[in-house]
Amino acid sequence: MRLLRFIVFSISLFSVFSCSAFSQWTLQPSGTTNTLYSVYFVNNNTGYIAGESGTILKTTNGGNLWSSLNPGAASDLYSVRFVNAFTGWVVGDSGTILRTTNGGNSWSVQSGGTNRTLHSVFFTSSRTGYIAGDSVILKTTNRGASWIAESAEKMLLFYSVYFINANTGWITGYSILKTTNGGTNWQTMVPGTEGRSIFFANSNTGWQAGYEYRLEKSTDGGATWGSVQPESPPATFTCVHFLNANTGWFTSSHAFGGRIMMTTNGGANWNIDYPTTYNRRLFSVYMRQVYRGWSVGERGTILSRGIFTGISSNEIESESFSLSQNYPNPFNPSTEIKFSIPKDDNVILKVYSVTGSMVSVLINNERKSKGTYRINFDASQLSSGVYFYELQAGSYSEIKKMILIK
Repeated sequence: MRLLRFIVFSISLFSVFSCSAFSQWTLQPSGTTNTLYSVYFVNNNTGYIAGESGTILKTTNGGNLWSSLNPGAASDLYSVRFVNAFTGWVVGDSGTILRTTNGGNSWSVQSGGTNRTLHSVFFTSSRTGYIAGDSVILKTTNRGASWIAESAEKMLLFYSVYFINANTGWITGYSILKTTNGGTNWQTMVPGTEGRSIFFANSNTGWQAGYEYRLEKSTDGGATWGSVQPESPPATFTCVHFLNANTGWFTSSHAFGGRIMMTTNGGANWNIDYPTTYNRRLFSVYMRQVYRGWSVGERGTILSRGIFTGISSNEIESESFSLSQNYPNPFNPSTEIKFSIPKDDNVILKVYSVTGSMVSVLINNERKSKGTYRINFDASQLSSGVYFYELQAGSYSEIKKMILIK
């Protein structure tokens, strides 16, 4: 009977977590403590990040190494978009619009005719693009050489713009707008939404995320929206991104940090894909494949979603921080957690439930000498389920998943 219960529970766990049990989010070194607001990848290797105080980062190896670019501006930058590996734009405070045509080696200033904050940029082709910001909508048809202000019934605070083709696009903020003629006319679909991010998988199916754990779905092109609220602590949902009509993610910003949620059935159900970044809010997520995506946020946080191997990439080098997969996993009732630190440092090791609640403190800000440590975790007082353990040492932090089966 005990073996039968084990098999039944294992099958149940696999059906619930099959989309994420063999993948994981891991921290990537950013080289900055500035807040990062937007991430965009042109392929699986080349990506860009925009952030506060003129921060622009670039990678050409999927994020294993990020280099800092010099845009020649100190404004906070809120959105980045590229049309290929070399040509892209970033926008931000005080009407800042910057363009590069050489992969970020140099940037030129473009004028949008406004000093308002610009929150989002989106290009439908190499020539045609849109910007949404504080009571402003801009459009270019000549690669940004000139930007034309567009109008809507009510010009409010806009946070996000997204197009599915050259003609059809949406904007969200303090109302949801839609165009079907390339921005010549913008129709107000829903007023007073306080949305932060909008994404459409096709002409009918879309989602918008926003203030006070607002997540909504439309199946009629944005004419009507229905709530698809996942279980969540009080939070602002900051970014939503889908690969198709079924598989998508969103990030959140809440009192104890950031969280990433995932759905594989169009938002009918959401599972925690990454429990918490621990006092570092997340602002953007961009996915290219189920096992290829990135999320960014406060204090230079960069997370990468990749295929689970059971060994941290940091563990390959002995002279680096690393957090290994617990062994055994699944386990009952105890398991070993191994980690390494390359220098003397204060260490915190905690365990969280799938809801993000802390269930155990294994190391409470203790000073540890350089070396490798093995910590036994006894879960005899906990119920079967998925748990997460987080290692913090100085500015390093990493979280891994483990499964308790009784």
